[in-house]
Amino acid sequence: MNSTFCGEVLTSIRGLKFPDLYVTKFFFKEKLHLKESKGKVLELGCGNGNNLILFRAYGYETIGIDVDKKAIEDANYNFKLLFGKDGYHFVESNFLKFPIIKEFLKEPLDVLLIPNSLNYVRREDFFSLLKFLKDTLKGKLKIFLRFRSPRDSRVCCGEPLGKGEFLIKTDITGEKGQILTVYEENEMVLLLREFLNLSNYKVFHLYEENLHSGIKVLNADIVLWGDIEL
Repeated sequence: MNSTFCGEVLTSIRGLKFPDLYVTKFFFKEKLHLKESKGKVLELGCGNGNNLILFRAYGYETIGIDVDKKAIEDANYNFKLLFGKDGYHFVESNFLKFPIIKEFLKEPLDVLLIPNSLNYVRREDFFSLLKFLKDTLKGKLKIFLRFRSPRDSRVCCGEPLGKGEFLIKTDITGEKGQILTVYEENEMVLLLREFLNLSNYKVFHLYEENLHSGIKVLNADIVLWGDIEL
């Protein structure tokens, strides 16, 4: 393929142009690129589809749900640019509206991605999501989560609301007024075992210093992936 053409396509993508590094690690370490029969992937909080681009490029049917209208518009634009009209579906919605998700779970799901969207969801809503998934998912599939840990610097900028829940009070990261929910590794593992029969899981603790508004901020995330069977 002509390098100039590749460059034009890359620069034409709206929003994030590459998948999350740990989504990429998950994809190849779990050998999802080698599956003979590519299946269906659902991402809750898909943004502009940057993570799902990797799956679609390898032949997976991809579905993304996000509450941000502009992000969904960008996702549709990007996928049409890269893949034409088939093999993907994006929905503008809060993924806590379970009837919308249920429409896409009538056929077996192979991969469920929930990267960095649980940060903005209250604990009780996450528990409701887990119960819904327990009652709705069938068979064996892989799950990927990325969520904030209590060591994230945003915790110091938040007003406590409940266990592991804060209201962000400063605008350093552009998140003022948003919910921040954090989880410890053992808590998340126990929840996923209880609700989704998690097994064969791997956990990674990620620490990264970043600049926001000229101020150094510590991002502390936890990545967890594994198998679930219901």
